Amino acid sequence: LDPPRPIRSVCLKMSYPACGRRSPPSKASSPSTGEQTPRSCTHSEGSFQSSRSEKSEEHESCAKASKVGMQWAAVVSQLYAVDPNMDPSHKKNLIAGLYHQTRAVYQDPLVEASGGESILSNFSSLSSFAKEGGIQVEHAVFVPETGSSGGTLRFEAEATYKLRYLPALNTVTWRQWTTMVFDGETGLVVSHVDHWSVESLVSALPVVGRLYRNLLRPAAGRVVNRLFAASASKVLMATPRSVGLLEAASPAPIKPVLAKRIPSSP
Repeated sequence: LDPPRPIRSVCLKMSYPACGRRSPPSKASSPSTGEQTPRSCTHSEGSFQSSRSEKSEEHESCAKASKVGMQWAAVVSQLYAVDPNMDPSHKKNLIAGLYHQTRAVYQDPLVEASGGESILSNFSSLSSFAKEGGIQVEHAVFVPETGSSGGTLRFEAEATYKLRYLPALNTVTWRQWTTMVFDGETGLVVSHVDHWSVESLVSALPVVGRLYRNLLRPAAGRVVNRLFAASASKVLMATPRSVGLLEAASPAPIKPVLAKRIPSSP
């Protein structure tokens, strides 16, 4: 259920070209005088300015996408809140203003809800098992749809809830990744999908989490190893010629040159 890549990789890492670092020019000898002359950069000043301008625009666009995404995510996060002091009509007003009342579909690993009324019931039901809690948004980005009012919002958050009927478990925490699609014509949400990290959810449970980490997951690894290791060994034994070809094609091992430079202990 985990997404293929974290949101923070969308806009946070960008680099400039080598010439944009403005390193000191190297020196070269003049063929006529023999004096040292500076060697010019391979890029012209105009191309450097153009490249720097493009990168600046990319950074500005990325910063704007992150800022708008965090603003939207802060609004959406209120739907996940369980607070005794919250106005009961607050979530209803949010659903009415954000979601398409007939076409919107909400999905998470446990439930699927269609329509504004059903989605409202799903978020309102959080208070039936939790006394308090909500989500803390860590990263968000909003990508608008060109030429329309639509776009896609993605954010990463940590959900924490204090359970109502299981005081022994006390608090449950899991990682969450959300994708929301806004319709291009109406600007309202038509798709809302939540992904949970099963590992973080199960590991947070006191008894089940310990069994999962120390017993179930290692046991599953051993079973898979026995099943596939046996089949893999049969395949290798059945095709010795292929193995020989692979060994012949592999590069020769590197000599341990560094080991000779390390002085031995007296």
